[in-house]
Amino acid sequence: MYRAKKLIKNQHFTGCPCGCNDGTPQLDSRAILEICIAAYMQEQSQERFAMLVRAIVLNISDNTVLLTPINAKDMPKGKNIITPEDKVKELSIYSITNSNKEEAYAAFTSEEEAHKLPYKNFLAWPLWALMQLVLENPEITGLVINPGGQSFFMPRAFMADLLESLKEKK
Repeated sequence: MYRAKKLIKNQHFTGCPCGCNDGTPQLDSRAILEICIAAYMQEQSQERFAMLVRAIVLNISDNTVLLTPINAKDMPKGKNIITPEDKVKELSIYSITNSNKEEAYAAFTSEEEAHKLPYKNFLAWPLWALMQLVLENPEITGLVINPGGQSFFMPRAFMADLLESLKEKK
C-alpha cells in the first residue's frame, strides 16, 4: 500500500534537490516532480521514493496540468495542445505498451518532454484527472510520467491508494 497520510505540502527532506533547504527559490511543482523523478531513478531508496510521492501530491494539490498525447478529429487550426474546453471530435488518448503487452497512459511535464517522442497533439489537463481516468479504464495498467526521458511509472494500485488517502485527509 502506498499511503500519503503523513505528507505535508511544504515538508521536505534534508538534501531535498528542489533547493528548499538551502534558501534558493522554490521551483514550480512540475520542475520539482522532474527533479524528484531524476533523484529517485539515481537512488531508489525509501527516502527518495517518499520525496517523489510528496512531489506527486504537490502536483495534485496545485492542480498541475500535464500533457497527454491524443488523436483527435478536427483539431483547431494552429493548435497542437488543447484543453477539455476545446470542442474536438473523436478524441482518443494514446497509450504506450511495455514488453509484457500492458498498456499505460503517458503524461508529460512540459512541451520539451512531450517532443522527445513522436506525438503531435496533446490534451492539457490536471494530473489528478488523468490518474482518475486510468482508474476508470480497466485495460490501462498505470501512468508513465515523461516516458521519453527520466520517467516514472505509477501503477493503478499506487494511484488508487494515493488518491484515496488524499480524500481521507480532507
